[in-house]
Amino acid sequence: MRKLILINIFIFFSINTQCQRVNYNMLTETSNAHSISETYYYNSSIYSGICYDVFENGNTKLQGNILDGKRNGIWKSFFEDGNIKSITHYDLGREDSCWLYFFPNGNLQREINFENGKRFGICKNYFKNNQLKKCGYYLNNFKHGNWEWYNLNGNIRHKTTFSDGEIISEMCFDKSGKEINCD
Repeated sequence: MRKLILINIFIFFSINTQCQRVNYNMLTETSNAHSISETYYYNSSIYSGICYDVFENGNTKLQGNILDGKRNGIWKSFFEDGNIKSITHYDLGREDSCWLYFFPNGNLQREINFENGKRFGICKNYFKNNQLKKCGYYLNNFKHGNWEWYNLNGNIRHKTTFSDGEIISEMCFDKSGKEINCD
């Protein structure tokens, strides 16, 4: 019986120390030139667990996981009214996967992809009415290929072709979509 009690106590403390939940403001962070991202500490120890913050009204402001002192997994931030503001993803401190940003009305504002801490893949920005505002592609953190900007009416406004962040060509359009000089 005594062994069983000791095992249960061990399991209880193991679970509780692995699943800590700490307010973001209680953490300290450090970064240096040799690290890929900041490292988070709680009570002078590298932190692993759930991180959160709240608004004065009690609504959640942000929540996410930290593993070995690094942001890890899905992080969410919210507007004060409780609507989602952003959904981001980290892989041990590096930006990773698709990040989504929202307008206060709930409509998607921006989607951007990351791979190993660098912008990589499709990037789209939207107007508040869900109309596409800008669309392009990143390759190793640089704009690459065709990028297009649109007016609120959905017509193309500007088109630029990039190669590793350098402008190769540009085209501009008037409100009706007719090509004009880029000045």
